[in-house]
Amino acid sequence: MDPYKIPESDLNTDTKVMPKTIYFAFGFIVLSFMIFLIEELTYASEEGPYDIYNYLFIPVWAGILYWVSSSIRTRSDNPKNTFLILALLVAGMSIYTPLEEYSIYTGIGEAVCFLFVFLLLNAKESKEWFS
Repeated sequence: MDPYKIPESDLNTDTKVMPKTIYFAFGFIVLSFMIFLIEELTYASEEGPYDIYNYLFIPVWAGILYWVSSSIRTRSDNPKNTFLILALLVAGMSIYTPLEEYSIYTGIGEAVCFLFVFLLLNAKESKEWFS
């Protein structure tokens, strides 16, 4: 040990650059939330945008999406299966119990966004970024 030398840390500093697939996944998450807002404000109830329950569910869904997407950002775990389950649930509910005549399209659009997020998180460079 040299007392005149700066000590070196043996910590592994992981400075991997976020791949573009992760950026696209975040984009699809935002797009799915925008589609959800359109569906919620136009088709959710008979009162339309004046129903208070619409405005209570919007922050809850935003919190859920933020919670799942924060696990992507912190690289704690690859939540790809969560987005596959979300895609199946949203598609199933929009087909099984559509809110209005055209609300099935917004539900399918949101499910497709979640499916794209699943595929992007399942890509090779995304898997390497998580490991």
